[in-house]
Amino acid sequence: MGDKLYKKCLRCNRKLKTIKAQKRGYGDHCWKEHKKEVKQNSGLFNLSLINKK
Repeated sequence: MGDKLYKKCLRCNRKLKTIKAQKRGYGDHCWKEHKKEVKQNSGLFNLSLINKK
């Protein structure tokens, strides 16, 4: 994310109003949803590694 400021949400494409949201690239709602998706996906990857022997 770094120093770049995003004008629109990377998930829903709405205009980002706060500096915090502009820095991370997601509005509050989409940020929560993004974190859920990342957590779900990381769990799937961990399962596939456990099953490999």
